[in-house]
Amino acid sequence: MKLDSKQMHIVSQLFMAAGKAGHPFDMARLIKDASYAKDTLTQLALYADAGGHEQLQSWVISAMEQLSSASASQPPAAPIVAPVASTPAPAESTQKYIGRLR
Repeated sequence: MKLDSKQMHIVSQLFMAAGKAGHPFDMARLIKDASYAKDTLTQLALYADAGGHEQLQSWVISAMEQLSSASASQPPAAPIVAPVASTPAPAESTQKYIGRLR
């Protein structure tokens, strides 16, 4: 996932709120791995609902919205293309350079 500055801010705020609540997570992995992000946000949402942590709950909701829009706007991976076969070197010219023409 590629995040813009607003999305990074929300993820960093979520990281701090989750750490204060006693549920830290790997922020670098959250940004790179979509399945880890989904699982982590789900677990944080369940914890915030059960524990009554309103601030954490609001950050989780914001992060879910931002990360879903980031993964939806990400273009699909480019297909792997076979390398182009090298072309043979041009045959040497049989003509010799005599000098420049005037």
